[in-house]
Amino acid sequence: MPARIPMTERQRSALLALPETEDEVVRHHNFDADDLAAIAEARTPETRLGYALQLACLRYPGRHLRRGERLPAIMLDHVAEQVGVDAAAITSFARRMSASFRVVSGLSPSPMTWCNARSIVSSRSR
Repeated sequence: MPARIPMTERQRSALLALPETEDEVVRHHNFDADDLAAIAEARTPETRLGYALQLACLRYPGRHLRRGERLPAIMLDHVAEQVGVDAAAITSFARRMSASFRVVSGLSPSPMTWCNARSIVSSRSR
């Protein structure tokens, strides 16, 4: 088994940083027809934009957006333009997501895991 190579916090931050230049954004955050079709299935413009941003971040730099994280304007504009949604829609999406986190955290006193999420869903469907 290969040994782990420890990273400093600075190295980890650099590795997982969102792209901030136009060249980086264009190189890493373009959607193909299948991506756009999947994104278009979301019900509201805010949800389409949020879904597209999460998809872009999962592909590069390989992580999800963090709660309360500020997006580089160039990235937000580029993704919003591809999806056909006004970039300002992100504020509405962020407000709704904050409320959703509060609702989910109220379902269970322990942190949400797949195990207790499954039990919550199954207990509510009975």
